[in-house]
Amino acid sequence: MIIKMHNQYFRFILGVLGLSALLITFIVLYIINVTFAQEEETQYQKAFEWQMKHRGVVGITDSISETYKQKFTDFMVERNKYDTLLFGSSTVMAIATPLLPKHKIFNAAKNSNPLYDSISKAQYYIAKNENIKYVVIGFDWALGKPYQKYIKSQYEPLETRRNEIALSAKIKDAVSYLRVKVVVGNLYEKWFKRPEVYQCPNEDTIGTDAFFTPLVPRNCHGFRIDGSAVFTNKKNLNEKEAENILNAGLVEYRKMISDSKGVIEPGYLEDIQKMDEVLKQRGGKIMILIPPLIPGGVELIEKSEDALYLKRTMDRLTEFTAQHKIELLDASKSEKFGCKSAEFIDAHHAFPSCFEKILPSLLF
Repeated sequence: MIIKMHNQYFRFILGVLGLSALLITFIVLYIINVTFAQEEETQYQKAFEWQMKHRGVVGITDSISETYKQKFTDFMVERNKYDTLLFGSSTVMAIATPLLPKHKIFNAAKNSNPLYDSISKAQYYIAKNENIKYVVIGFDWALGKPYQKYIKSQYEPLETRRNEIALSAKIKDAVSYLRVKVVVGNLYEKWFKRPEVYQCPNEDTIGTDAFFTPLVPRNCHGFRIDGSAVFTNKKNLNEKEAENILNAGLVEYRKMISDSKGVIEPGYLEDIQKMDEVLKQRGGKIMILIPPLIPGGVELIEKSEDALYLKRTMDRLTEFTAQHKIELLDASKSEKFGCKSAEFIDAHHAFPSCFEKILPSLLF
């Protein structure tokens, strides 16, 4: 009798484990299908066309934002006569078209983008599009971008590199917290929310009715039609938070400088010079923009033991731009432009209101 009950219990446990494994497998396969079934080029094109028509904001999760932004950039630059392109990392993604009203600009910056990648993209678009006269390059010394190893790369549009995504990579993405959160959120919206409630369009709804519903968007976190980003899911720093950041000593930023001894990789400057020569022949030029840091940030570094290395960086950059008559806008001391701590998300991400005070200093 005891043996029989033990066997029944064992079979029950095996059954539960088997059903659980089957359910988990089904969920993972569902998420993979929902996510990667939208990788077809036609789906992205539908998304771009939706943005052009409705001028809405496409919400992007971190796991695919780079792909979407790059495809979107290629699509927009090919179809529009932009005269100005802006490259860099997330520190310049807040720069929107209205901040440079005299020019037709597209913000091609991407999150965490290395400097060599920004340069390779700039070279590609300059060669591809004769309309481009001005290029702004974000030069994030605070994030160590000009100190990273120089890589000579040649950009090819993503359409020509349609590499198959490995199943292991799909599974890893499917079980990530961010991906599960997005898919579950979409299902909740679909099943329990009123149908008239607007969803921020994202990559999990590309090509579906939810994506193309032409309603007035609420404030979505994602990309605008001009390539700039909306940080509506982030809060402005308050005085106490800003004070805490400075009191912590900006250690991570100083480490970038001290590890490199403040030496800029020369290949970056050589490429920038060559691009500037091409643009000047068109009546334009290249501009180097050092993005803003939280007020008091640079001053703190200048008073630290790493001050010598920062001075080495700036002396080399100043010498280079003066020698080749390249415009340099150092906005790192944001307080000099009137920016306040409340116009920052953190120590190095400024809201458009800060850039609105900085960008008039760009002479073009």
